[in-house]
Amino acid sequence: MSIANALLKFQKDALQCDQLIADAHKGDEFGNFHLTDLDRDQVIVASFLNLFIAWESFLEECLAQYMIGAKTTTGKRPTRFVRPKTLDSARKLAVGVNRFFDYANHEHIKKIANLYFENGYPFEPIISSSFSDLSGAIPEQNGVRFTYNRLNWLS
Repeated sequence: MSIANALLKFQKDALQCDQLIADAHKGDEFGNFHLTDLDRDQVIVASFLNLFIAWESFLEECLAQYMIGAKTTTGKRPTRFVRPKTLDSARKLAVGVNRFFDYANHEHIKKIANLYFENGYPFEPIISSSFSDLSGAIPEQNGVRFTYNRLNWLS
């Protein structure tokens, strides 16, 4: 999958999550919601988790693509310090000796980007500038911890 296709897939997934939340807040002509408060909350949480999964998948695909030499959507090729031959090799390199790479931890993304690419480009500048918003959106094992007012699509 190319970087452009990965971006399109992420955008499509994000739009679907947004639409599910909007649909959950629809009501009848008298202003009564079609769904109960609990059901609306469940749709919001599920949509948020799906969005987070889409974000992690997007980051994983981009990291692997850039590691094998892909260009950004603006046509720049990041200077890489690693040269895996295949996408599979790139994914294994990102995981290292762990069972998986934690794309939810934005500090880890910044570290690996700085290890594998000059100045962490293109990840470092974007992750750093969005860190306060992203760090408030980390799902936890037994629930979801995030700040509603930081995610415009929830309002």
